Amino acid sequence: MICLRFSALVLALIAPLFFATAAKSNDSVKNSISNLGETRNLKFEAYWGGLHAVNFLLSYSTAPGEMKNVFHLETAGILKLLLKMRIKAEAKGSSSKNDLYIPQSYQVDYENRYRTRKVTISFDSKSGIVIPKITTKGADEEKDRATEAKVPPEMRKGTIDPISAVVEAIRRTKNHIENGASKNFTIPVYDGRRRFDVIGEVQETIQRTILFKPYKVIRLVLTPKTRAGFKKSHTELWSKYAFHIYLTTDGRYVPLQIDAVGPGPIINLVKECDTAEACLPSK
Repeated sequence: MICLRFSALVLALIAPLFFATAAKSNDSVKNSISNLGETRNLKFEAYWGGLHAVNFLLSYSTAPGEMKNVFHLETAGILKLLLKMRIKAEAKGSSSKNDLYIPQSYQVDYENRYRTRKVTISFDSKSGIVIPKITTKGADEEKDRATEAKVPPEMRKGTIDPISAVVEAIRRTKNHIENGASKNFTIPVYDGRRRFDVIGEVQETIQRTILFKPYKVIRLVLTPKTRAGFKKSHTELWSKYAFHIYLTTDGRYVPLQIDAVGPGPIINLVKECDTAEACLPSK
């Protein structure tokens, strides 16, 4: 089902990205993003074909040191009645002052009306070994192992998890604008079942109307490129997508809107919170 596949793309890119249950004016968003510290707790909502489809939280660290990135997603409206989907993911890692991100672990729990799945990944920074474990309730475990085997160990080396890939894309945008680094980049990603690249390009600063308010924003374009572990139908679906992310120009690079170019939704930031708990999808 296309909604299920899109949720995987969202988790893959942002993880990179985001929503909430009650829409608020962008004035409240603008005010709330001006005074918070080195952790971003962002709540977004997505509308698909005019229907409220998904709420989710993205929480991520922005300072060097130990880092924790969190993603919680729940379907909303009629999709909640039909699918009752929940996704909870957490990634841990560390970064140094030179901005080198080192992944340590990643865990995601999927749940819908029909089944549950847990995926965990451990990253060994010394050896480069990346070890996944997949458990699916009510399904054949051999199928999970077969899916895992489609991504050979050598292709997992040097990868990071999907949530951290979104955070890394934002960091690279900052590095381009503030330090003159390349506007083009590639981030290798592994989600425990699939291996893909996130191809990024920092584009121009533009004026854009978001929730009826004009903003000056930086356009960041992320395009997924499948590498291994995909069914043919999923490869074809992913090839239709590009994500245009519109970031604030206040030096914080907060995503105000994500436009899933292709058969996907528009995603708007509706709130930034002092804690991740305050921005959970159910709040």
